[in-house]
Amino acid sequence: MPRGMIHSEEGIELFFRVEGEGADTIVVLHGGPGLSSESLRPDLGFLSRDFTLFFYDQRGSGLSTPINNPDRVGIAHHVADVEVIRTYLGLDRATLMGHSWGGGLALHYAMRHPKQTDRVILIDPMPLRRDPHMAVFGQNLRAWMDNDALEKLNEAAMAWDKAADPHSACNAYWELFIRGYLADPHGRVPVQGDPCHGSKENLNDRVYRYTLGSLGAWDWRLQAQKVQAPVLIVHGERSPLPLESFHEWEAALSNGKLVMIPGSGHYPHAEQPEMFLSIVREFIRAKRTSSLE
Repeated sequence: MPRGMIHSEEGIELFFRVEGEGADTIVVLHGGPGLSSESLRPDLGFLSRDFTLFFYDQRGSGLSTPINNPDRVGIAHHVADVEVIRTYLGLDRATLMGHSWGGGLALHYAMRHPKQTDRVILIDPMPLRRDPHMAVFGQNLRAWMDNDALEKLNEAAMAWDKAADPHSACNAYWELFIRGYLADPHGRVPVQGDPCHGSKENLNDRVYRYTLGSLGAWDWRLQAQKVQAPVLIVHGERSPLPLESFHEWEAALSNGKLVMIPGSGHYPHAEQPEMFLSIVREFIRAKRTSSLE
């Protein structure tokens, strides 16, 4: 099926969409928490030339079932949903690709389901520890702004909070906010993904608050050492995430490889797509070759 709904647990359905017909299936984990698969799909479509891509909206996001109860949205719930998807697809071992927060989710799945994890691709992933990296990340996101831009962003945020049309308000906010993620905040925006896609009920910060609340003051450096699956860490050279956080990923993962993509920020797959495709191809083909030896 190219698209549909997967039953996760009582009262919760997950929207999915499939692209490509490659022999290798990649389960794509979007960022946020609280964005949707459409924030990534338009910019990853070129991978469908080589792979089968399974996109889905995480619980409470996009076109999946809205959730108002914080007890039903946490890291354990997100991990359980990935396992539901792996089973649905009939995969003995899953290949995961996670962007930003999706990278943290991929890590937690690999830690809790090592025998069901084949390989992991992290696209500019969130830091392995909250402090001090998330505070620096927030500062870097706004470093390009002058007072006028910052005032406009704050006005857009307040308007979104009270908007009768959350889609328009969300678009107005992200039109400015996304620039802090890019290698060139003042240039053309190469990202085609829609950060405001989804039902009206899901265009809010609930999933973000509930999910991050379940993480506390996280520090996963020790737990990450238990991951045995090959992990590719793709880092945008001019990402607002601190460079040290990417080195911590590589140091923690016994089978991790860090690759930097120049001329890109937090969206290397959109800012330098051909280079990104080449790196992903090499990583998956190398894993496939070693498994046949």
